Amino acid sequence: MNVLPKIKIGQKPIYKKIAEDTDIYYLFEQIEQEFTKCFLIESLCEEEKFARYSIRGFDPVPIISARDNVLKIDGDVYQVTNPYYKYFCKYI
Repeated sequence: MNVLPKIKIGQKPIYKKIAEDTDIYYLFEQIEQEFTKCFLIESLCEEEKFARYSIRGFDPVPIISARDNVLKIDGDVYQVTNPYYKYFCKYI
């Protein structure tokens, strides 16, 4: 198994609050038309106090994805027991 790389990000994300009555799906469609790589993150859960954030972004560095026991970072594949705990919990 490969050793996971340390993520290096050149700058912090920039967050901007948008009016609460904005159609979030329309906004994401506009972003998607302008950028080849964009993302949508929703904090959905049963407890309402945690299910309140919606983040849209573009041009992410790096590209991270996971499915089952496979974690991908910029196209490199890593077999792990749990991608979330293996990589992200150490930064929390």
